[in-house]
Amino acid sequence: ADKAIPLAGVRKIIAERMQQSIQQIPHFLIYMDVDMTRAEALRQSLNPRHPEPRAKVSVTALIVKAIAGALRQYPLLNSHFVNDTIYQFNQINVGVAVALEGGLIVPVIKNADQKSIFQIGDDLAEISARARQNRLTPADIEGGTFTLSNLGMYGVDYFTAIINPPQVGILAAGRVTRRFVPDEHDQPVARSILTISLSADHRVIDGAAGAQFLAAARTALENPNLLLEA
Repeated sequence: ADKAIPLAGVRKIIAERMQQSIQQIPHFLIYMDVDMTRAEALRQSLNPRHPEPRAKVSVTALIVKAIAGALRQYPLLNSHFVNDTIYQFNQINVGVAVALEGGLIVPVIKNADQKSIFQIGDDLAEISARARQNRLTPADIEGGTFTLSNLGMYGVDYFTAIINPPQVGILAAGRVTRRFVPDEHDQPVARSILTISLSADHRVIDGAAGAQFLAAARTALENPNLLLEA
């Protein structure tokens, strides 16, 4: 080899946790396509109304809000699984994976179900900036009950993510792409489509429950006025 890079620091911790996850957690995977046409129109209408210093409403902010609402409907996914015990939480704290040069870190949006999409957007902008400046505190990365991994900004169409233990689920999102789909008259129309996937712990979550959760998140994204409710 031309170079040997020993694992250390954050990268070593990530390696250990991901190895533990894939070896010990029986993952099952569900994919769904989401029509983001209305959500994209909502973003375009909202963002000009909220100039700096308020952060723009991103696709990630919409997904976090949709996840939070779905977790409220299906609280079993808002759990930790430790030593054959399911610890179900009332507080919904959505971790958002942020890529750094030295690895991955997951700062947490606390009480995401109680925040507006504008508050979530502001929180995302702030914690992402502080993560890249290495200024996160332990409180910023503690207490996550579910995780979102979004690689859409890197041109990824869809992917699956590995569960962040002791959580029991993680949602992966790709990029929003324009696709032709049939309308009610079977005529092709161009729509903005996002593919999302759920990786869930089969020891805690059954397939039907996972599908219902993912469908709830899709319903919120396809009816974005629901996301305006704080």
